[in-house]
Formats: sequence, C-alpha cells, structure tokens
Amino acid sequence: MTKAVRERPLPFSPPMMAAVRRAVNPKTQTRRLIKPEAWMATGPDGEPNGLRWSKFPCWEGTPEELASLCPKGVPGDRLWTRERFGAFKGCGDECKIAEATYVVLDDGTQIRRDGSRTPGRDSYSDGAFWFKWRPPMFMPRWASRLTLDITDVRVQRVEDISEEDAIAEGFSEDHCQAMYDDGTPSRDIETIPARLVFLNTFYDLNHRAPRGVNPWVWAITFTRAHASPSAVVAPNSCAP
Repeated sequence: MTKAVRERPLPFSPPMMAAVRRAVNPKTQTRRLIKPEAWMATGPDGEPNGLRWSKFPCWEGTPEELASLCPKGVPGDRLWTRERFGAFKGCGDECKIAEATYVVLDDGTQIRRDGSRTPGRDSYSDGAFWFKWRPPMFMPRWASRLTLDITDVRVQRVEDISEEDAIAEGFSEDHCQAMYDDGTPSRDIETIPARLVFLNTFYDLNHRAPRGVNPWVWAITFTRAHASPSAVVAPNSCAP
C-alpha cells in the first residue's frame, strides 16, 4: 500500500527564502529547534544511555529513531514555504487575509488566489511601502510560491553541523579584520568558516536556545519540488 504524501507549512525569513530560490548553490537544508526540548539521558556511570523527548515523557531511543517522529515530516513528505507578505484585493487595496485576492511577497512577486502570478520587479523592504507586512505564520496555502520534497531528516546537536552542511544551509565564509590581543586591529584579514556564520545566525534567531546550550535540532534536507502556482499573468498587474 502506497504511503500518502503529507504536506506541512514551514516558515522562512526573507534571506533564507532568497537562498532557497537561488539558481546556483541553493539552500537545501534547514535546522529547526526540537520543541519541546530533547536531551540525552545518562546512566549511573555518567554514560549516555538514550535520547529523551519531552513531548513523550516515557519515550527513549536513538537520534535515528527520533528522526522518524519529526513533526515537520519524514523523507517522502513535502513542505510548502511560508514567508512574510502583504494582503490585497482589487487594484492595490489592502485588506484582511481572508478577503485577499492576491498577495505581494518580499521580492515584489504577486501571487493570486486563482493560482496565477506576476514575477517580482521591485524589492520591498521595511518602511519603503505603506502596506503592512503579515508574519509568515498567517500565509494561506494558496499564497505559497514553493513546495519542497523532504529527502532526509536527522536529529543532531546544532553545533555538530559540518562546514559542508553549513554551506547547504545557504551560508558561506565571511571575512573580517583580525584583532590583536589588546583589541587593536591588525592588517590581517581573518576568515570565518561558514559553520560559524551559521551558528551565529542560528543563536541570534533562536533566543530560547542561549549560546552554550548546544540544543538538539531537526536537520531537514530537501529539494525544490516545483513552484506553485506556476501561471504568469500580465506584467501590468495591479501593485501597491
């Protein structure tokens, strides 16, 4: 009997959404905090004896076994992307989400309730336009522009991420001016690995996981299934 494919929403910030949509070296992984928290139990000898998850107090198993319980999905399931948006009807009239006939996304793309879209021509940023940005959590299914196929789910501590996986997360090496021990700048340029750039961003975004905790995360690998909706409307469509 064929397993039914399940679809679930997953929010992305504007930079990460842009990374997923890149034509070259796109983002193909995402790490999300395991909520409620997971922890590694230890025996009387102090040795690890099983991973626990607060969601099921009596459950105990391995990271591989916990990965099969991921609420975001398992290999074979799909994710539809959520991102911030503006809700409109008519020709640029801002409205309630339930009344919207189209939405405007961060890069100016318009997606209509009937499944058609107008490619983005402008880049929208906070304060540049009068309309209200709606949080990703309120985006309806019809307004999602991408569907992702889950190909792998792992459970690991966030700081166990490799350099290769950090690049798959959409990050790259960064560079900054090196400093002497007394705090004065030197002439050398210091390279910051993509792994550290990712971790700095992760902890900045996840305030519930302070640095040093090294929390357990769902490490999800995906590929782009297709853009949805796919039809294109005339480039002179209404815009706010």
